[in-house]
Amino acid sequence: MIKEIIAVLKDDVKDIVFRMDLGYFSEEIIEVIESVGYHYLIKAKHYGTFPALAYSNDKKIVWDKYDDEKEITSRIIKPDAWNQGRNFIITRKKKVEQKVIQEKMFEYDEYDHDFYVTNMDISANEEVDFYKKMLV
Repeated sequence: MIKEIIAVLKDDVKDIVFRMDLGYFSEEIIEVIESVGYHYLIKAKHYGTFPALAYSNDKKIVWDKYDDEKEITSRIIKPDAWNQGRNFIITRKKKVEQKVIQEKMFEYDEYDHDFYVTNMDISANEEVDFYKKMLV
């Protein structure tokens, strides 16, 4: 479907941003969009390995404030089945405390995360705000 959209628009529209939900989260779709130089912002499917991939980088993660409840950052992440890493915007929100007997093993276990993959050249906050406009 994305190939068909691009085929129709590529001669008339110079800059397109594909803002898509997690149903379109695949490297194949991203590669099609990248091949013609367009931009994308796609909410990522929440695979259990994503937080571990995000936190496993050697560099310490710097989290910025996004809103009253969430923090935000961006990282290059390469999902296991992908050919290359791409820029992911990550938001996290502290989980509601419940009585737990066992301590959390990893920092990321204390948070709920959302992941977005993008090739846009704007701030992480602007990207998430742009994505949220789709929901209105």
